[in-house]
Amino acid sequence: MEKRQFVNYSLCSSFIGFAMILGGCSNTESKSHKIALHVGHFVSVFEKKVKYKCDNKLVPLSNNNKFECQSFPIAFYSDNIKLGEISSIHEDGYVFPEDIVVVEQSFSRNPLP
Repeated sequence: MEKRQFVNYSLCSSFIGFAMILGGCSNTESKSHKIALHVGHFVSVFEKKVKYKCDNKLVPLSNNNKFECQSFPIAFYSDNIKLGEISSIHEDGYVFPEDIVVVEQSFSRNPLP
Protein backbone atom coordinates (compact mmCIF):
# COMPACT_ATOMS: atom_id res chain seq x y z
CA MET A 1 0.00 0.00 0.00
CA GLU A 2 2.78 2.42 0.89
CA LYS A 3 4.52 1.71 -2.39
CA ARG A 4 1.38 2.50 -4.36
CA GLN A 5 0.91 5.77 -2.50
CA PHE A 6 4.56 6.68 -3.14
CA VAL A 7 4.10 6.03 -6.89
CA ASN A 8 0.96 8.24 -6.93
CA TYR A 9 2.82 11.09 -5.20
CA SER A 10 5.72 10.60 -7.57
CA LEU A 11 3.52 10.75 -10.66
CA CYS A 12 1.62 13.76 -9.34
CA SER A 13 4.84 15.62 -8.52
CA SER A 14 6.26 14.82 -11.95
CA PHE A 15 3.09 16.07 -13.64
CA ILE A 16 3.12 19.34 -11.65
CA GLY A 17 6.81 19.89 -12.40
CA PHE A 18 6.28 19.24 -16.11
CA ALA A 19 3.31 21.64 -16.17
CA MET A 20 5.41 24.35 -14.49
CA ILE A 21 8.19 23.92 -17.04
CA LEU A 22 5.76 24.19 -19.95
CA GLY A 23 4.07 27.19 -18.32
CA GLY A 24 7.41 28.99 -18.13
CA CYS A 25 7.90 28.49 -21.86
CA SER A 26 4.56 29.94 -22.87
CA ASN A 27 4.30 33.24 -24.70
CA THR A 28 2.35 35.67 -22.55
CA GLU A 29 3.05 38.68 -24.78
CA SER A 30 0.01 40.21 -26.39
CA LYS A 31 -0.22 40.08 -30.17
CA SER A 32 -1.38 43.68 -30.19
CA HIS A 33 2.01 44.80 -28.84
CA LYS A 34 2.87 48.13 -30.45
CA ILE A 35 6.36 49.09 -31.51
CA ALA A 36 7.38 52.42 -30.03
CA LEU A 37 7.95 55.15 -32.58
CA HIS A 38 10.87 57.52 -32.29
CA VAL A 39 9.36 60.90 -33.14
CA GLY A 40 11.22 64.18 -33.39
CA HIS A 41 11.61 67.47 -35.20
CA PHE A 42 14.71 68.39 -37.18
CA VAL A 43 15.66 72.03 -36.68
CA SER A 44 16.93 72.82 -40.16
CA VAL A 45 19.25 75.63 -41.16
CA PHE A 46 19.53 74.20 -44.66
CA GLU A 47 17.87 75.94 -47.61
CA LYS A 48 17.10 72.66 -49.36
CA LYS A 49 14.62 70.03 -48.29
CA VAL A 50 16.11 67.54 -45.85
CA LYS A 51 15.24 63.85 -46.00
CA TYR A 52 15.69 61.21 -43.36
CA LYS A 53 16.44 57.53 -43.68
CA CYS A 54 15.36 54.77 -41.36
CA ASP A 55 14.07 51.26 -41.83
CA ASN A 56 15.71 51.35 -45.31
CA LYS A 57 13.38 54.14 -46.48
CA LEU A 58 14.42 57.64 -47.53
CA VAL A 59 11.57 60.03 -46.69
CA PRO A 60 11.30 63.84 -46.82
CA LEU A 61 10.63 65.59 -43.52
CA SER A 62 7.04 66.73 -43.08
CA ASN A 63 6.10 70.41 -43.41
CA ASN A 64 6.96 71.03 -39.75
CA ASN A 65 10.21 69.01 -40.08
CA LYS A 66 8.76 66.07 -38.17
CA PHE A 67 10.19 62.57 -38.58
CA GLU A 68 9.05 59.17 -37.28
CA CYS A 69 11.06 55.96 -37.18
CA GLN A 70 10.66 52.58 -35.53
CA SER A 71 14.38 52.05 -35.00
CA PHE A 72 17.73 53.78 -34.79
CA PRO A 73 19.98 54.96 -36.35
CA ILE A 74 18.18 57.77 -38.18
CA ALA A 75 20.25 59.45 -40.90
CA PHE A 76 19.60 62.87 -42.45
CA TYR A 77 20.37 63.82 -46.07
CA SER A 78 20.38 66.95 -48.22
CA ASP A 79 20.89 66.57 -52.00
CA ASN A 80 21.87 62.92 -51.44
CA ILE A 81 24.70 64.02 -49.14
CA LYS A 82 24.59 62.47 -45.72
CA LEU A 83 24.55 65.18 -43.09
CA GLY A 84 24.85 62.74 -40.21
CA GLU A 85 22.84 60.40 -38.05
CA ILE A 86 21.46 60.01 -34.57
CA SER A 87 21.06 57.03 -32.29
CA SER A 88 18.87 58.79 -29.71
CA ILE A 89 16.57 61.78 -29.42
CA HIS A 90 16.63 64.44 -26.71
CA GLU A 91 13.68 64.55 -24.32
CA ASP A 92 12.32 67.70 -25.99
CA GLY A 93 12.23 65.88 -29.36
CA TYR A 94 14.32 68.43 -31.25
CA VAL A 95 17.34 67.41 -33.32
CA PHE A 96 19.77 70.20 -34.18
CA PRO A 97 22.45 70.13 -36.89
CA GLU A 98 25.17 69.94 -34.24
CA ASP A 99 23.53 66.73 -33.00
CA ILE A 100 24.10 64.99 -36.32
CA VAL A 101 27.12 66.55 -38.03
CA VAL A 102 30.39 64.84 -37.27
CA VAL A 103 33.39 67.12 -37.45
CA GLU A 104 36.44 65.32 -38.74
CA GLN A 105 39.78 66.52 -37.51
CA SER A 106 42.84 66.10 -39.66
CA PHE A 107 46.11 65.84 -37.82
CA SER A 108 49.23 66.97 -39.59
CA ARG A 109 52.85 66.62 -38.64
CA ASN A 110 53.46 70.32 -39.19
CA PRO A 111 51.37 72.36 -36.77
CA LEU A 112 50.33 75.84 -37.81
CA PRO A 113 52.54 78.66 -36.50
